[in-house]
Amino acid sequence: MYKTDMQRSFTILKSFICALSFGLLLSACSSHMPSSQVVPMEKNPSKAQTENIQNLQMLSQSADSIGYQGCTKQGMYSVEIENQSACIHYWDYAAGQSMYLCAAPNCQHNSDSCNAFIARGGTVPQIVCNEENIFLFYPGYNDGDKSYLPFIEMADLNGSNRHTLYTFAANQEVGEGIAGNKDHLYFTLSTISSSGTGISQTLVSLNIKSGQLTEIYTAQKDMLFLLGAYESKIVMKELSMSKEIFDVYAFDVNTKELLQLEEYSMNDTVGFAQENKLFDLRFENQKVSVELKNWINGESAEISDCFVTLNGSASLLPIGYYNGILFVNSVVGTKEDGNLEVAQYAVDTGNRTVQKIAFCDPVTKRPLNIMGAVGENKEILIIEKNQYSGTSMESYESSDCYSIALTDYVQGNTAFSRIG
Repeated sequence: MYKTDMQRSFTILKSFICALSFGLLLSACSSHMPSSQVVPMEKNPSKAQTENIQNLQMLSQSADSIGYQGCTKQGMYSVEIENQSACIHYWDYAAGQSMYLCAAPNCQHNSDSCNAFIARGGTVPQIVCNEENIFLFYPGYNDGDKSYLPFIEMADLNGSNRHTLYTFAANQEVGEGIAGNKDHLYFTLSTISSSGTGISQTLVSLNIKSGQLTEIYTAQKDMLFLLGAYESKIVMKELSMSKEIFDVYAFDVNTKELLQLEEYSMNDTVGFAQENKLFDLRFENQKVSVELKNWINGESAEISDCFVTLNGSASLLPIGYYNGILFVNSVVGTKEDGNLEVAQYAVDTGNRTVQKIAFCDPVTKRPLNIMGAVGENKEILIIEKNQYSGTSMESYESSDCYSIALTDYVQGNTAFSRIG
């Protein structure tokens, strides 16, 4: 679970080629697809063509995963499996209530007439949201004698007006990080060649109003990742496998100008972007240092050095940045049974201190999963906790979400409130 950038990159590349090669075979006998047809993608608009797109932000909870929870300031949307289908649930932060995303009286939430219902068919969509809409990302899959193309649905925040926004080709796959505003979505798109041996990667813009997908940047190196978004710029990194180097850029979606922010070795640095901040987590001589850069004005500051001794492992995973706190999971050693020992840290960017998080899974002893944050300043964390009837993995019963104030979580106060 905890890998270096290089390990993650090779794993992603290998699995992606296999998955998309299989998708090409499925497309030859596909007998069903979403109601909206594949919309042709506009190629490389002129750099002279300018727009006035602003207020970009990351919509996915992580640059590494779209996720099955999406948060706004007011609450959290989640996709939950129920028998042979799935449903969208909404948790209202102010009211402290969890409910199906459906206002129909006496609804059983088991048919397409329900706003919350999702006909699962062997797959579950991932979800993101902005302040006006929710977006469901469905992977392509095979269900018996029918094959389904990857597609995106969108709906109003109350679940109404749900419809297909865009349908992809069978040889295309959406990247993990999603950025956007009220009018556009931005993500990386990988397309496998007809021979099944090569992949092209692009940064694309999807117009929410028209459904038009536009290619705005083509990767110049082996792999392309979306890291963050701020104002009119997308932060992304490109990997050169032969050189084992990541190049980090800020791409202006209006002017199409590309600004290189930095480059670093995939073997000793992990980059993480949020808002106008760029974090470099560097591993050297068994220790980690964290440097915070404001990539808009170029200022930088060392937050902490040597906040943990890693005993020879450079496995770092930034989890999220909420209300001035950067959360990081890190492998800190190997236990007697051979399993990795993992710890979670809160890096306070204001007072430049590091606090080890006291909470962990009662059985695996791994850090709890931070699913996102709500509130005006993202001051309330959403935490996933596993429930067990005993002390072994075999006694696992369920995973439930809880809310807790960020300050309580960092300070180790057990003030969790169950959602739902």
